[in-house]
Amino acid sequence: MHDWTLVSAHVDWINKLAEFKLLDDTSVERVLRLEAIETVTLDCREHWGPSNSVNNIVFVEDESLNELTATIEIQSGGKLVVTASLSSNIGLPQRARLPTSKIG
Repeated sequence: MHDWTLVSAHVDWINKLAEFKLLDDTSVERVLRLEAIETVTLDCREHWGPSNSVNNIVFVEDESLNELTATIEIQSGGKLVVTASLSSNIGLPQRARLPTSKIG
């Protein structure tokens, strides 16, 4: 998902849902969706200069806290971090089944 373009980030507070719209390397729209979210942090600062291209996406499971954390790092240096229950349904874009690191 490196060099994909972040189009939008949407949080549905009532339904505890986060959706990130992205354009893949062929400009096809993909949606990363996390349900049962617990926390959301959006760092929109441009530490490394302006960009809305994805540098990387990392998923980490912490079984001791029953949490999954998804971190989207943007090439500007900004980050979008979402923590959800491990029971969360995660919708990953096709062609983007990413390995998950485990803690605990």
